[in-house]
Amino acid sequence: PSMLRAAQAFAEEECEGLITESIQLMSSQLQNEINRLTSLRKVNDHVRPEEVQLLREQYRQLEDAIEQARVRLDAFRLIWKGMPEDIGVIQE
Repeated sequence: PSMLRAAQAFAEEECEGLITESIQLMSSQLQNEINRLTSLRKVNDHVRPEEVQLLREQYRQLEDAIEQARVRLDAFRLIWKGMPEDIGVIQE
């Protein structure tokens, strides 16, 4: 179990960085698109305000979803390299 706890702790540390990186990437991409549509709207009345509002809502929803990401160990595989009879000595 201590190896499993260590793996969990490592994964959680990595997850924090991935969450931050993912939010920054999403923010950069969507904010650029929001800015583009907002600027385009000033010169083109075919861009509806609803389009810009929809992107802003998607931005908020994606940010919430990414912030709620968590580490989840769905599977754990143990590969035993040794005598089959020795496998009984492993303690949980």
